[in-house]
Amino acid sequence: MLSSRRSSTHCEQPVVTTDPPFVPAIAHVTCGKDDLTTHSDPNNAITIDGTMMTRASELPSIADPALYAAQAFRDALRHAEIEVRGTTRVNVANQTWRNHVATIESPP
Repeated sequence: MLSSRRSSTHCEQPVVTTDPPFVPAIAHVTCGKDDLTTHSDPNNAITIDGTMMTRASELPSIADPALYAAQAFRDALRHAEIEVRGTTRVNVANQTWRNHVATIESPP
């Protein structure tokens, strides 16, 4: 969500909020007729460019769904007050069965 307060003579700095809040967003916006473009970079950060009136709502797609899931998991751990260290990343290398954490077999 992007909003900006506007008076008859000027616009204030835009305020960017995202839902969920762990998604970073940057706005390069000026006041004028609504003409916004949004995109997501490989780290799922959202960039908003263009002109806007007083309120805008855009829904860009996430560039990396696996990374988004990892970011959401990290955010949930932090909200549960569980310490998370290091960077959030996705391992894309093929894994063998010996690296699996658990196997659960269904009943016959």
